Amino acid sequence: MGDQKKAADKLYDIRRTILVVDDEEVNRELLKKYLRDDYELLFACNGLEALKICHENAGRIALIMLDLVMPVMDGYEFMEVAGKEPDISPIPIIVNTVKDMEEDEIHALRLGASDFVTKPYSPEIMKLRVSRTISQADSESIISRLERDTVTGLYSENFFFSYADRLKMEYPEDSWDVLCVDIENYHLVIDMYGKEEAENILRAIAEILRDDMWNSGAGIACRSDSDLFFMILPHRNDYKTFLRKVFSSFESRPDIHHVILHFGIYQNIDREEHIEKTCDKVISTVYKTRGVSSFCVTYYDKKMRDELMERQILIEELPGALRDKQFEVYYQPKCSLPDGKLVGAEALVRWNNPERGFMPPDSFIPLFEKNGQIYQVDKFVWEETCRQIREWIDRFGSCVPISVNISRTDVYDPKMPDVISEFVKKYDLDIKQLHLEITESAYMRDPSQLVKIVENLRNRGFVVEMDDFGSGYSSLNMIAGLPIDILKLDMRFLRDDKDGGKSKDTVNSEKSVLLRSIMDIADWKKVPAIAEGVETKDQVGMLTDLKCGYGQGYFFSRPVPAREFEKFLEDPERSLIPETENCRKN
Repeated sequence: MGDQKKAADKLYDIRRTILVVDDEEVNRELLKKYLRDDYELLFACNGLEALKICHENAGRIALIMLDLVMPVMDGYEFMEVAGKEPDISPIPIIVNTVKDMEEDEIHALRLGASDFVTKPYSPEIMKLRVSRTISQADSESIISRLERDTVTGLYSENFFFSYADRLKMEYPEDSWDVLCVDIENYHLVIDMYGKEEAENILRAIAEILRDDMWNSGAGIACRSDSDLFFMILPHRNDYKTFLRKVFSSFESRPDIHHVILHFGIYQNIDREEHIEKTCDKVISTVYKTRGVSSFCVTYYDKKMRDELMERQILIEELPGALRDKQFEVYYQPKCSLPDGKLVGAEALVRWNNPERGFMPPDSFIPLFEKNGQIYQVDKFVWEETCRQIREWIDRFGSCVPISVNISRTDVYDPKMPDVISEFVKKYDLDIKQLHLEITESAYMRDPSQLVKIVENLRNRGFVVEMDDFGSGYSSLNMIAGLPIDILKLDMRFLRDDKDGGKSKDTVNSEKSVLLRSIMDIADWKKVPAIAEGVETKDQVGMLTDLKCGYGQGYFFSRPVPAREFEKFLEDPERSLIPETENCRKN
């Protein structure tokens, strides 16, 4: 092992290049004799020639051996110029001096010299100094890369955490705030403008944090995630005006395009709490504003803290809830239009929590999607639905197709198709009895990969429904390239709420036009459409006029437990259209 390390070290050194700068040929030849076995060598006769060689070999030179007394440009002049050149200044310099020239050494040190070797050269001492200087420079370079984000030049996340904790402790009399900056839909910026332009945006934000805000508040900043920044700075009362002023120049830059920034603020942070935990909390403030299409500043407060604590409790309770069978699958009918006859159902999970009572899915599904626990809940729903279909087939002789949801996180899991297929096989079902609903927003992450996954599922025989179609992400290109069997319209198209001061009739007219366009898309794709959120008889009439074949919503039935759903299976020919005209969800 020792011999291998020596060989590796030697190989590493051989690959290093040294620039020798000396006007005396005899000195160049001596250094060549001493160093050529271990290093590649370049030679210059003066400082000006050395600068040219440095530029021509940017990133290649590991060390400069520099004489001080030379014509054209001496060693001192070279160091002055090199110290201002970004490509040259990081290169360590060993100065060649005559013995007992203390003033030369002091001057050279002030100009950035790393070490000295005296003339006449002692080969062993000189080689040791060269090796040590290169190794030290390599170590410093590694440390620098660990400390700094390579794109923005800000501190790395880990170094920021360490530095910020130390800052709090060293200045106990000061109050500190933590700022979080998030770029809305940064992945879309990359898709639209390319990686280079997206990184220019990151660098522009970093410049503001490093310069403008540093000067204003003497803080330190880091880039955390791809589009996330943190900063710790002395406490101030009002950030909205301050941030608007600081970032006004950013918003007006022609090379920035249309970028929306969201800010989270945690004022007067807990000195005893590790900064990493503090940052986790302030992240929650910007996550709450995702989807807001404007400049936004949100403060972390007691209410938000209580919400986070509640979320943490739910996260910790999930394994026990699954074990104790606190989750239950409800079923909401899908009906043909306009007669209201049962054609299918959607499986929806409910949590009967012993402490909090009956919990709807929007109180825990988004949380579990964020932390990755949704897979456990989804697996429960998939298997329970398959088991229930089997039971209904055995009792009634048949069963309408039941759809289950595939979350945005599950859809990219390579094991997911096999897991669902195994449940279908376990309960001996026709694979088309279990439909799979994938939300339109899942397309955002990786469109090409999603196409492959959907094709895999359809090749196995599954019917794939695109849920929430028209929720804001769809495009003709997406629809053209995505293999699907059924379109489910986002329920917002059926709401008759006023919008921007417009009258109810105007809003409904505009939504009717949108619905007609979506029906045209479904017709073009030759797939049926299901409208979610049907609540009134008028909506049924409008959908029927638009040739939408199917509907789902409170007008027909709310989601019900399995035993209650059985009454629909017992009489599949009866209409689910109620006697009352409106069945709006409370």
